[in-house]
Amino acid sequence: MKLVKMLLLIACVLPATVAHSAIIYRQTFGRPDTPTTDMSPGVWGWADFNSTGAWNTVANVAQSGINGSTNGRPIDVANVNAGPNSDGTTGAYGRGLHFILNDFGTPVLTMTPQYTIDPANYQSLKFRWYEGNADATATMRLAVRAGGQWYAGATAFSTPATSLGAFAASAVLNEVTYNPAAANWLTLNFDGSYNTGTDMGTNSTTPLSLGAAPGSDLSGTITAFGLYVAGPGTRRFDTVEIDGVPVPEPASVLLVGLAVLGLTCLRRR
Repeated sequence: MKLVKMLLLIACVLPATVAHSAIIYRQTFGRPDTPTTDMSPGVWGWADFNSTGAWNTVANVAQSGINGSTNGRPIDVANVNAGPNSDGTTGAYGRGLHFILNDFGTPVLTMTPQYTIDPANYQSLKFRWYEGNADATATMRLAVRAGGQWYAGATAFSTPATSLGAFAASAVLNEVTYNPAAANWLTLNFDGSYNTGTDMGTNSTTPLSLGAAPGSDLSGTITAFGLYVAGPGTRRFDTVEIDGVPVPEPASVLLVGLAVLGLTCLRRR
């Protein structure tokens, strides 16, 4: 009888602890109030590539970079598994958002290889980011490199026309639940790379463009991710986050099974 009671207790506790969503990555592009000059996204381990597939160099923050004069959204969260802020600290900063000017062209791939995710380790994965573009016709799609190939999500997100000063209040939160089914993706023609350790990018040998849906479902580890950005005007985003619900460990699954067995025994009595 004592064993049955113990198993019942396990049954009550485990469902609340096994399937728990957690933030496994968050990049806030945080920076202190000074200096207010724009900075390269490479400081945060990100890189931008233009329509020809060319990497935007560290020095070229006039076309894309991290804004130094305006708050992003939200203003009270810190990085998770994404390295420190621009000044080496790890706390929350309100200031800082990623911008891509119209001069940089369209489309653009903004990406990072600083965190690797194996979807097989998670029951579910959700990608989130805040978006606030100057032109309502600009769009952003989730982009991932899985199994060595780049893909862009079939869903394109847009926002109402948003000024820089209104971003902190008006930026829209977008969310994509990762689903590897081929119907959810388009092939992304891009074979460039970026090394966060050396802050150096390698240009793509092919122009940046979207292809057809892949012939099979996505598979393999996600070794880089970011956003495929298209359309006119200044494009802006902030706080890229990945939330995951881990696959239960075998020991937890066994305990759940024992708890169910205990309930069965109790009912028979």
